[in-house]
Amino acid sequence: MIKKWNEIEKIYAAIIQALVAYNQNINVYAYNEMGNKCVLTKIYHHKKIYSILPVGNTPSWEACIEVYKLMDRRGRNIILNLSDGLCNVGIGYNYAMRYCDQRKIDLVTLGSGLNIKRLSTKYGRNRVIYFEDIEELPDVIQNIFRAKLLHRVA
Repeated sequence: MIKKWNEIEKIYAAIIQALVAYNQNINVYAYNEMGNKCVLTKIYHHKKIYSILPVGNTPSWEACIEVYKLMDRRGRNIILNLSDGLCNVGIGYNYAMRYCDQRKIDLVTLGSGLNIKRLSTKYGRNRVIYFEDIEELPDVIQNIFRAKLLHRVA
């Protein structure tokens, strides 16, 4: 995602702003790899949005599992993973999905690009959501929460 980092920062800032309006108890982490370790950095706290520089490889699915371990597991929980679909180190997406499923956590990856499109075809649109243009993002996020959270409440 390093090639589109400015766009990615805008996307996650928009997601944070949209979600905070509905839930003050959100946590947002960025991840990268340093020294063969998955490093999580909290990028939203005290009502401020921060960023990190993209470096190293992309341990996407390890990051999702580590985020699960940090979650307050009361209520309904979902992990949104913003990705370009390139996971070039570590475990596969199927392992992370199974891990989260066993713990009753919804893991949803969203992004654009050919790799996300392939993941969406392989794992299904309820697991990996592909969008062509950033303008689609508000509807994509709304549909995720409608399907994953509101549906369960009913």
